[in-house]
Amino acid sequence: MRELSIVEVEQVSGAGFIQDSMASVGGFLGKTFGDTGITVVKGIAGKFSPALGAGLDLLTSTGIVNGENVGHLAGYTAGAFVEGTFSSIGTSFKNKFNFWK
Repeated sequence: MRELSIVEVEQVSGAGFIQDSMASVGGFLGKTFGDTGITVVKGIAGKFSPALGAGLDLLTSTGIVNGENVGHLAGYTAGAFVEGTFSSIGTSFKNKFNFWK
């Protein structure tokens, strides 16, 4: 096992904090607002594709898809996007200035 460089330590420290936080908030919001959003999406999907609407109805009736799961997944995805954006901004700045190496 090798020792991490300064750049690798900076990239790893706090890794996932934003993503985990946003996933928790999304899960909380999904649980708070219940299945209202899922009901709206099922209605819209049913108008465009009856098969898709029936598939979503089946998933919600089995309990696989609920407001908390959807909110958690949405928050997790948004957090990954935010972390990726911050990471790329930081890396591009560090590559431009020599005094940060």
